[in-house]
Amino acid sequence: MKMTHSPGAARRSGALAASAAAALLITVGMGITPANAVESAPEEGECLLDTSGLTLCADTAQELADELLLEHGIEIVALPEDPETDDALQPSPDTRQAFELGEARSVGTHAAKQTFLMGAYWAGKNYAGKKWNLTTQQSPGFVPCAFYGNFTYGRFGDLTGYGNDDVESVQSYGQCAIKLFVDTKYRGSMYGPTTAATTLGAFNNMASSIEVVRR
Repeated sequence: MKMTHSPGAARRSGALAASAAAALLITVGMGITPANAVESAPEEGECLLDTSGLTLCADTAQELADELLLEHGIEIVALPEDPETDDALQPSPDTRQAFELGEARSVGTHAAKQTFLMGAYWAGKNYAGKKWNLTTQQSPGFVPCAFYGNFTYGRFGDLTGYGNDDVESVQSYGQCAIKLFVDTKYRGSMYGPTTAATTLGAFNNMASSIEVVRR
């Protein structure tokens, strides 16, 4: 049997499609995520924030370690209680050899300066996304977070440009703990001290300054 479609039915079908499209645009415009939408992944990368004021970023942990050694003569070292936490942040053998040969030619062979890895924070939950490593260069024989008492071993008073309002998970190492503040200069509401958090809950994407203390 031959099927026919009336002009009126076609118009009604077109109107329904237009109405559905308009509803979708309104939903998105209001910031309401469609049910089948996938949350975007946080930005990737590896960075360093040192208490000396040195900051450095690279695409990977390996590239960060290579640049830190070649350009600044510094190596990241783990705290004694967590000897493997710096494994991914070691320069490649080729980079280490190039550094040692270069130093031998210019000023004589000597070891690279060291900066201790106290903790890290990430742009995503569950230690995902862009990572910022918190480090400090100390006098020989002085290990961060090794002493009891009301000491602050790392102060990062303004995270602008370094994950400000973008922190969702944190991890400390050794005997260190991390305190996060909602405002710069360690003001406003505080989260912590904490040694590990896969999510900050209501404090997600709020931190603007950080302190590292004894746990």
